[in-house]
Amino acid sequence: MTRIFSKRRRPLLEAVGQIFILLAIAGAVTYGGDFYPDGILWKALAKMSAVGFLAVFVGINLRNFSHVLLLLALLASIIGDVMLTLPYEQAFLYGLLAFFVAHVIYIILYLSNREPLRNVSGGRVRAIVLLWVVAVGGSIWMYDKLGELLYFVLAYSAILTIMASTALMSKFPV
Repeated sequence: MTRIFSKRRRPLLEAVGQIFILLAIAGAVTYGGDFYPDGILWKALAKMSAVGFLAVFVGINLRNFSHVLLLLALLASIIGDVMLTLPYEQAFLYGLLAFFVAHVIYIILYLSNREPLRNVSGGRVRAIVLLWVVAVGGSIWMYDKLGELLYFVLAYSAILTIMASTALMSKFPV
């Protein structure tokens, strides 16, 4: 064993985890570069592979409630990715709903790992304010153009902004 792995508790598991992270990167490149055969099945597999391999990585390393939340959010994201590849109008809304659920789970994850308010840096507070200004401004700008999707888009915009805000208020590094 090398010195790097000799100080770790589970070196084999960490090495396998690193392989899944590399596979996730390969999946993202495969989908992003359109390097997969034609067909809905291949498109769905390519699209879900990046997040899917990350979910496997998290699943292998489950140790606490935060890891369970992260795994659930990733699984909801995989469902959203698959739904977005299907050529049905309703599939798009189901995909948005799956991502909405993922974002709610992320919010719970960030809130359960929140930094005490007095420890949140001024830079993070300014970033949160900027997020809200952009979200509200964008919503006002798009308001007349959204038609029947208005409420879906506004709800999705709000949940994304709340998720980003709670992430900035969490103990996780930015």
